[in-house]
Order: sequence, then C-alpha cells, then structure tokens
Amino acid sequence: MKPNQLLKSAYSLGKYHLFKRKTPLSVIFSITHECNYKCKYCQVPIQGKKDLNTEQVLDLIKQMKEAGTQRLGIQGGEPLLRNDIGKIINYAKELDMFVTMGTNGSLLKDKIKDIKNVDAIVTSYDGPNAHNNYREKGSYESMLKSIKLAVDNGIKVWNVTVLSKDSIENIDLILKQSKDIGFHVYFTPMMNLDTTGDTASIIPSKENYKKAIEKLTILKKEKNNKILNSISYLKYIKTWPDFKKTIISDERYKCYASKLYCHVAPDGKVYPCINLIHKTKGHDVVKLGFKNAFQKSSRLNCKCSTFSFVELNLLFSLNISSVYNSINQIK
Repeated sequence: MKPNQLLKSAYSLGKYHLFKRKTPLSVIFSITHECNYKCKYCQVPIQGKKDLNTEQVLDLIKQMKEAGTQRLGIQGGEPLLRNDIGKIINYAKELDMFVTMGTNGSLLKDKIKDIKNVDAIVTSYDGPNAHNNYREKGSYESMLKSIKLAVDNGIKVWNVTVLSKDSIENIDLILKQSKDIGFHVYFTPMMNLDTTGDTASIIPSKENYKKAIEKLTILKKEKNNKILNSISYLKYIKTWPDFKKTIISDERYKCYASKLYCHVAPDGKVYPCINLIHKTKGHDVVKLGFKNAFQKSSRLNCKCSTFSFVELNLLFSLNISSVYNSINQIK
C-alpha cells in the first residue's frame, strides 16, 4: 500500500474513533457467484444472484473511491470467469486503490496478463490431502502451478489455508512450500456458515485446533515471515469457545463491519460482511448509490472467526501487533 493510501486510511480511522464517522475503507466485492469448481464446503455458486454488468461494476468502484475506499478485495465465485476482470482491476488501480483478488487458480494461465496490475491474489490452498478431498480432483497440482506462475510473473500471492481435519497436519509442509515458492499464508479455522454448508464432520477437535494455533504462534514469534496472521489474531483465535460456531457474541472484541468495511454481493446489495448476508437486509447500490447503501447498512451483535474479519477488526481497533503486521505484509 502506498504512503498516501496509508495516510488516507489513518485519517479516516481517526475520524471514526473521534467522531464515529463511517467510512468504507475496505470493501469486499463479490463480482460473481459463478464458479468452475464445486468444493464440498462451499455453497456460494448456488446463491444465484445476478451479476452487475461491466458499466455498473466500474461505476460502483468509482462510487466506492469517492466514499473513501482504499482497499478493494475482488472475490467470487471465481472472478476470472468474468471476461472483464482485467478492465475491472485496471480501473480500480487507476483510481489508486489497493486491489486484491481471490481465485482458485485454475484459470490463471489464460488470464495472467489480464490481472498483471493486481496488488496481490488470494489463493485457497489447503495441502495435498485436503485440497483434493474437498475441492476438485487434481486441484492440488493445479493450485501449486498457478501460485508458481503468479510469483514468476511478479504477482504477490497471499494464500488462505483452511484448517480442516486433513490440512491441520500439513502446516509444516505448507510453510516449506511457501518458502520454496515464495508465497505467504493465512491460517484460518474452518467456517460454518450459510455459504459453506455443513462442515461439522471435517472440523478438527478443539484440542487439535489449540495445538495448531500454539505451533503457529511459536513460529510467528520466531520471525517466520511467511505467516500472515498477527500474534494478536492467533492469541484471540486460540480462546475461541466453540470452533463449530463461527459467529458468537464476545465483549472483548469490537466489530467494525458496516462502520469501516462492508461486503457487496454480485447483484449490488451492500451487507456488513459476508457472514450476515442471510441475516441482515442488503441495501441496493443501483437504487441508492454506494455511499447511501453503506450508510444504511447495520450489523448484528456478533463476532466471527474468519481470517479477514478478526484481523481487520484488530487492525481498525489500532491493535499494535496487528497494525505492525499489516504494514509489513502490504509493503
């Protein structure tokens, strides 16, 4: 992230903490629910929401920038299924946004030139057993090739490893691969949401989760710079009361969904975050405009264990460990 983006973000953070002025600093925009994979613990492709067209998407991104957005996270489904993905990324970059894009990597070879200006791609690689068991057959090899392709083309790769019963044993392997290939890794507990389906059978025991988190904490303290989670995140997640529940109420933790970040669905509806799509009303940007839709959005009294929101909330709470960690990863 550029110095001017950091300064603008710091200014908006100050306005919120001093005057409670809402600003959508970070926006996750699912530009499509379509996907060429049918992963066992993902029900996003069956949501069935119609995509905005190219003109609407570009106009929405412009409105985001005018409302104060500094970081745009493009997600799906699979964003690379859209023929206009390069145009979308390039336009956001022209507006001086920090842009990331989530992908399963399978289409990267054909679209690598289209996404060359993205600041980072966010992949989902869980290790050999989990990847082939829960995602498409052969996706393990495909993902590793795609990560190497991105790195070889100078694109930063942030990988998300979901800690399932299979992947939790592959932490050392994944970190070795991250060092050998040159990517970074977030480790996150398995989610159990409306968009993930029933994941109870593949969630590790609480004891195994704690052991894994303790291991990651030690490695992070030893300056393993391939681990993207902050120490504060790991300490917080270790105390999660029930890993089969993604959303709980917790007074130790302040949530900034609908205050400093939000989620936009493919049809242009604004929600506090993806976890609340089926629990809160979405506000239509086509009818209201993005700024008004964001101002109208509101959340439940909840907290979640998804990798991005706990870390993001710690960052927006000005947690020193999280701030330091975030600045290092976006350099």
